[in-house]
Amino acid sequence: MKFTLAATAGLLVLGACQGPGDWDSSKASRAAFGDAVNVLQTPSEPVLTENERFVLQVSGSGLFEVETSRLAVERNVSEPVRAFAQMMLDDHARASQEMRDLLRRKDIAAPAVDGPAQADELSRLGDEEFERAYLEVQRVSHEQAIRDLESCVADEQNADADRQAFAHRLLPFLRVHSRELDHIRLSN
Repeated sequence: MKFTLAATAGLLVLGACQGPGDWDSSKASRAAFGDAVNVLQTPSEPVLTENERFVLQVSGSGLFEVETSRLAVERNVSEPVRAFAQMMLDDHARASQEMRDLLRRKDIAAPAVDGPAQADELSRLGDEEFERAYLEVQRVSHEQAIRDLESCVADEQNADADRQAFAHRLLPFLRVHSRELDHIRLSN
């Protein structure tokens, strides 16, 4: 299934200021990127600018967060998990508009990316197992995203001020999401 970035740009920007060689190869981090990682690492693809790489990374992580959260809203999960998933969908909708504005300013076409395979895997789980897995992948994704965005914002050599500003604006949302995840996990 294809999605455009304008519809799915997300709050999680895993590795937003890193090149393809800097990716964390752990299964959890790579799973959150879905097929966007494969697009970035395909040798036959043209060399991407830093802004184009940023857009692909945002789209991959955003698509993962949106799709898994949409599943959580539709499933028979606890009310705190459903509320968290809805918060994710709402926050992603706001970030999507901001990303569309950034794309227009940078004159970058919104790429189409494949939906992450892990969302399909989660959809096959029973409700209780799904809830546990959903919370875990969200936790891992948020922890990695916060580390990567903090690094992006602090990177003085990052020449693109718009990209850094976008990452800086996302950090408070990610921290709220992370705290909410901790609260849900502790209360379960």
